[in-house]
Amino acid sequence: MVFVETDYTFINQQEELERFLPVLEQGETVCLDTEADNMHHYETRLCLLQIGVEDQVALVDPLGDLDWTPLLGLMEKKRLVMHGSDFDFRLLSQHGGFRPKNLFDTMHAAQLLGLPKIGLGFLAEHYLGIKMTKGHQKSDWSKRPLPPKMLTYAALDAHILHGLKEVMEKEIRDAGREEWLRERCQWQVEQGNIGFAEKDKNAWRILSWRNLSPRGQVNLYYLYQWREKRAKEWDLPPFKVLHNEMLFGLAKAAQDFPHGDWRKAMTPRLFNSRGKDLENVLRQAAAASPKDLPPPPPRKLRPDPLNPEELGRQA
Repeated sequence: MVFVETDYTFINQQEELERFLPVLEQGETVCLDTEADNMHHYETRLCLLQIGVEDQVALVDPLGDLDWTPLLGLMEKKRLVMHGSDFDFRLLSQHGGFRPKNLFDTMHAAQLLGLPKIGLGFLAEHYLGIKMTKGHQKSDWSKRPLPPKMLTYAALDAHILHGLKEVMEKEIRDAGREEWLRERCQWQVEQGNIGFAEKDKNAWRILSWRNLSPRGQVNLYYLYQWREKRAKEWDLPPFKVLHNEMLFGLAKAAQDFPHGDWRKAMTPRLFNSRGKDLENVLRQAAAASPKDLPPPPPRKLRPDPLNPEELGRQA
């Protein structure tokens, strides 16, 4: 088992990007990964592109002073090697669409090979003997300047994907599952092109909302709207204001508001910091009628695309 540091070129100026584009154009296979700030901010932004071409790794800063549209146009024509590309494609689709023609996703390959785990860290150790650290998985990639340790961490992903593709492609071929992988990767491209699911009037219906009483559903609706408002004001992902389990638990515990032990559904820290605010929200909910709630959506055979928070939790 080894720890690896990868050389890279950090690109945040247009002239630097222009020098890299010919390198990208010559490569047949391109390893690609992205970093976003969905764990730290309300609106999800693309914060870094990790691109591996042969033995070169470029870290492209989309928050820098550059036009990276030509970069995406070139990568669409290449065979991309990625891991768990769903979030990446949805993120890139926000920037004028991104529809590659050829994809090798190592996560889907791992599933088809029946491996016990499918995370990038496991595959790197299993196939390449490389131990990956997880110290920056939840870091804020929107901060500038990015420290060298985070950049080195990001570069390793692109470096590892190249090695994984070589060995896993052979195993897929030996197993006779090339067509299966091709179909699954094509499906992934199509799904990613849809983008993130937009929040609609029924976005508040989380977890087992149907199991709540009509009064509990009103509580959930008002608490959800409060959380959205605060998340926007504080520029935080909603789960950092109040995670779904706590939101649902409070709505359920307050079904008989103002009676009952609904305050016990809050942690002492939450009660001390936001208890008064939440109590006011529940008072507003108590004065509302369940008949005023948006009608429930029809049951669907297929789920909506995952939102950034849900996708981020799968990393």
